[in-house]
Amino acid sequence: MYSWRLTPLSLKKLIMKKWIILLTFASTGNLFGQTDSDWMLHFQKQSTKQYMFQKDSDDFYLAKNAVYGLEFEPDSLPPHRINKHYGSKLTGISKDSLYLIDYFNAYEYCGAYGKWDTLHYGINQLKKIHLSNNKYYGASADLLVSDYQITPIQDPKKSRPQSKMVQVYKGDSTYYEVMPFLTVDGYDYLFEINGQTYFYHGRVPKPGTSGVDTTYRVRNIAWFTPNRVEKINGLAIGVYPANIKNDGFNGIDSLTINGLNIELMPFVGFLLLIAEAGVNEDLDHFTYEHVLLEKKAERSTLKMNGLSIGASGLGRSNAIICGVNLAGLYTSAKEIHGVSASGVFCSTYLMNGISLAGLLNTVGKGNGLQIGAFNRAVQINGIQIGLYNQAKKIRGLQIGLWNDNGRFSLPFINFRW
Repeated sequence: MYSWRLTPLSLKKLIMKKWIILLTFASTGNLFGQTDSDWMLHFQKQSTKQYMFQKDSDDFYLAKNAVYGLEFEPDSLPPHRINKHYGSKLTGISKDSLYLIDYFNAYEYCGAYGKWDTLHYGINQLKKIHLSNNKYYGASADLLVSDYQITPIQDPKKSRPQSKMVQVYKGDSTYYEVMPFLTVDGYDYLFEINGQTYFYHGRVPKPGTSGVDTTYRVRNIAWFTPNRVEKINGLAIGVYPANIKNDGFNGIDSLTINGLNIELMPFVGFLLLIAEAGVNEDLDHFTYEHVLLEKKAERSTLKMNGLSIGASGLGRSNAIICGVNLAGLYTSAKEIHGVSASGVFCSTYLMNGISLAGLLNTVGKGNGLQIGAFNRAVQINGIQIGLYNQAKKIRGLQIGLWNDNGRFSLPFINFRW
């Protein structure tokens, strides 16, 4: 008969085995018990105030692994933090904190950042919840968090809105993840394909792609805009510069103009003047780094090398201008490398050279000269000249009636190195 004898070696093995068992139970205990991530936030309305364009919702929940529109108090955040997240996936909730990633669309996010960054905010920093329109009609609403009593509750998981893998197209065996998304009518579902995000309607016929135009075209000497070509060498003239050959398939095609671009659209500038207010609000709370990273997610589809002249102006927020840009009313571009002169306002997220505007001149990061009645920059290396100059960070000189360099304000002349 086999007899087991205790030796120093067998005793050591026995102790190590028991430690492994204990550690295994300790680690798996969190799988069956509640952890800091197993929380939901219960919002119960306590105010009787009513607001125009705000939904009267008395009771709702926030849960992890769902998409929300969240806005935080900007004054409670460090200068480098964004306060608005209108497409955020909530990845974790604790008693006093929210953890989120800033893009639901993984394709666009990774194109901009190259990695996933989890952002951490305190629940007491939450200011507003934006309820987007659902898939049937276009109404949207905002909920003021101050009107609600927030109670963290343990989440039994079965009550949490769950993502799921489903077949979204008839005749297609591919499974896609659909993600819960809070709208004005409660939780709906989203899914993504090739960088595009869509509402989930149940299984529907798959859109055809047989008509997608994949031919690369070049036109020399002169051509019209908008068009169905990728490059124009010479004169480009038309209503606005764009490659629209696959618009019917939600396609995004690029256009490069090498030479002279003439834009004849005369009235759209007045609409851009209204939209400019939103750009300036964003610059208040964005740093240059976040501005450019977000703009990288929007791939540039227009590049102009040479001279561009617009009756009203250039209003392509993802355009890259290399050369000279002359606009009757406005310029709104992703990057300007060279000289840009606009009659009323100019807004760009990266400027290397000279930017002039008759009224308002806004820059994310600038290297060079900024001239306008009102100049605003997140970060600039160079000179600002105007009636009012504002920069969150500047290495250079400000000349105007009032100058704010991010640390202190002075009349007439201000500087910071």
